[in-house]
Amino acid sequence: MANNNWIAGAIKHPGALRATAKKEGAITPQGTISKKWLKKKAKGKGKTAARARLAITLAGFHSPAKSAANAIKKFRKKLK
Repeated sequence: MANNNWIAGAIKHPGALRATAKKEGAITPQGTISKKWLKKKAKGKGKTAARARLAITLAGFHSPAKSAANAIKKFRKKLK
């Protein structure tokens, strides 16, 4: 049986990738890490590369449609 909590086990130092990105000026005006920077770092070796690859993988799990639906629900609740 597969480990259902593999994401929590994979993230050893929360915020480490963001701190590295901030030092290198890879944070966008929206406050996110630049995708271009992530792709560049993912090609290398070492901890930062592994963290970048994991970030790219986790970003693939995000469903924009689901987020939009949740935003609409919250908005409708506000109106009531």
